[in-house]
Amino acid sequence: MSLIQYFLANGPSGFGYGSTAEEVTAGLSLAGKTVLVTGCNSGLGLEALRVLALRGARVVGTARTVEKARTACAGVSGTTVPLACELTDPASVRACVAAVIHQGIKLDALICNAGIMALPKLEKAHGLDQALEKIAERPQVMLVDYHLHDRMDGLDALVALREAAGYPLPGALLTADGRDELKRMARERGYRVLTKPIKPASLRAFLGALRDAQ
Repeated sequence: MSLIQYFLANGPSGFGYGSTAEEVTAGLSLAGKTVLVTGCNSGLGLEALRVLALRGARVVGTARTVEKARTACAGVSGTTVPLACELTDPASVRACVAAVIHQGIKLDALICNAGIMALPKLEKAHGLDQALEKIAERPQVMLVDYHLHDRMDGLDALVALREAAGYPLPGALLTADGRDELKRMARERGYRVLTKPIKPASLRAFLGALRDAQ
């Protein structure tokens, strides 16, 4: 819930900041429809999975691992299909697409639940070794996910990349883990935690603070 709901009236549709997914879809039948939702194991993705299945849709729920997807799907009522899809790994994305095709699933809608927006330029590196190669190009900032399918977590990767850069390369740790302990560990290493789902305003404020500090 947002505090904004207390200051702004609902729009022409009758819904506003305080409206829930169940309220918006009340009376809607999605029987016969198939929707794929990425990041189905937490936050907005989990709620989308739950409500779409509640309204009769068959929901293909994807998460970083098939175990996480299965756990999320098992916790909702309705027809669901759990699949693994690690969005930062092109091979995992291709494998997920292949699984959808192999199972003969025809999608009516796709909800891309995870991501970061409003960056002027985005350089992606898949794996620590490729990220280390990018250091030679002297990036201005690093945005690293906490949960990596690599030999270290995102916080260790930030430290390793900064050491490889040889200059004070700023960065942030992206995670849905809101533990104070993790924030403390990141702060001690000179990094900020941006909590998922990351709002554009939060990202702009973080990048703006870095720009002003230069």
